[in-house]
Amino acid sequence: MKKKEWKMRRRDIKKKIKFLSTLPKARVSDLSFIDTYTDSKIHDICEACYNIVQKKIPIDSRKRNQLKNRLIPIHKEVRRLANPKLKVKTKRKILKTPQVGSGIFTAIASIVIPALLSLLKKK
Repeated sequence: MKKKEWKMRRRDIKKKIKFLSTLPKARVSDLSFIDTYTDSKIHDICEACYNIVQKKIPIDSRKRNQLKNRLIPIHKEVRRLANPKLKVKTKRKILKTPQVGSGIFTAIASIVIPALLSLLKKK
């Protein structure tokens, strides 16, 4: 059975990249800015986590291993964030944990965004 192809429209991918690019790239100790994010922004972050967990983002094996090593310490929290049934309030609380929030934001900035940009260039 063939893997599902990337089915998101270019416009939607560009919107997500634009938002995800605004996330902090360095380790941040104060994550109170997460309270100001709308529910849709929290969903975008958690959708990135879902795509990481489900391996739906096409990245090469070297970067996949790098991502895996970066997220192993917080793998339980990443899986919880990837759960679409979890309440947004709970997801905010998880993201405000310094180790989890900064780990997720760093992973998104260094691996997920470049993978999404390469997807746009291929089309």
